[in-house]
Amino acid sequence: MLEPVKEALSAANFPTGQEDNEASLVHESKTRRRFTKEDKLRILRLADGFTELEQLSELLKQEGIGSSRLCLFRRQLGDEEPTAVETDETIRLSLALEEANRKLEEAENTIDHQRKTLISARMLMQDPKVLTQKRELEQQNIDILCATIGIRRAVKTVGISRSGHYARKKSKAKKTDTHDTK
Repeated sequence: MLEPVKEALSAANFPTGQEDNEASLVHESKTRRRFTKEDKLRILRLADGFTELEQLSELLKQEGIGSSRLCLFRRQLGDEEPTAVETDETIRLSLALEEANRKLEEAENTIDHQRKTLISARMLMQDPKVLTQKRELEQQNIDILCATIGIRRAVKTVGISRSGHYARKKSKAKKTDTHDTK
């Protein structure tokens, strides 16, 4: 029953399976390599001993494995025997994480304090007495600065306009005049 098929394949120059294995369509599959626990530990110890990338690459070539296989070995044997490099790295990372968490907590506390201060300042700025005291202090500062740096720089330093400064002085003078006449 298979003879007509083989004849048809040979006529079409298809390999029939009787020729060399190289010419065959069906390739023999290689058997998978199996690494024992001792082999894995040996390879990992050697890999951890290298500091240069070229040395590690040469080891992987000699063993006939890729870097992904090395990572797989580390994961598989990670619980059994941690390497010194991994332990040092883990300690360094945990210390860095603790430091970052401490800084984050400080930043959150600072932000919370600033938020509370801002709320308090806004509440104070709405109080008319506080506004009046603020304006009086601004006027006093301008008068003090005016003697040394001039009116133009003084009002700019305090953060008000020159016309605003003169208008405040004029309104203050009117208030004192009305209180004196009574």
